[in-house]
Amino acid sequence: MTTGEAKKMLGVSSVNTVKRWVAEGKLEARKFGETGWMRISVESIQRLLRSGDKNVQAFQNLKRRADAMADLDFDLTEEDLDAMSDRQMGQLPWKEEKKETEK
Repeated sequence: MTTGEAKKMLGVSSVNTVKRWVAEGKLEARKFGETGWMRISVESIQRLLRSGDKNVQAFQNLKRRADAMADLDFDLTEEDLDAMSDRQMGQLPWKEEKKETEK
């Protein structure tokens, strides 16, 4: 399975997350050809989805929330999804403001 297909199956917003999970050993993959195309093992994706991994659960919750908002009268862009992705996961906006005001 391609990294793009794995991204969709896992419910993450970036193929870089898939690649990071391969590097961390959470997913099994092989590289092919001179360009190093990566193919992800479907079995390892299914294992990760069943594992209860906190990151996977957080992405699945985010995807469910985004899907629930699909019926609302506005569009989420790729940038919006990136902003809600793992880079921002678990960070509360007022905590950032608090850090800045403490300086």
